[in-house]
Amino acid sequence: MPKTGNSLIRGDRFFTLSEAQDFLGIRSRKTILKYITRGSLSAYKVGGTRWRISLRDIDSFLANYKTGSLDGARGVFFGDKQS
Repeated sequence: MPKTGNSLIRGDRFFTLSEAQDFLGIRSRKTILKYITRGSLSAYKVGGTRWRISLRDIDSFLANYKTGSLDGARGVFFGDKQS
């Protein structure tokens, strides 16, 4: 489940959905929202409709992606070799 509320971690960098998409190299907004709704990528809902994703949560997502422990994860991220 996505995290909601005002739980901000002091000192952590937060990304908008578009910034996180660019950072991860995900082309589709639908794809990043899928990761959030499935719980693969933690995000915080602010203002009712806006999402914020912490750098810590992005790092965790990438670590899970690299080890193959993300359910249904597909896509190309920076640093991956394309075949």
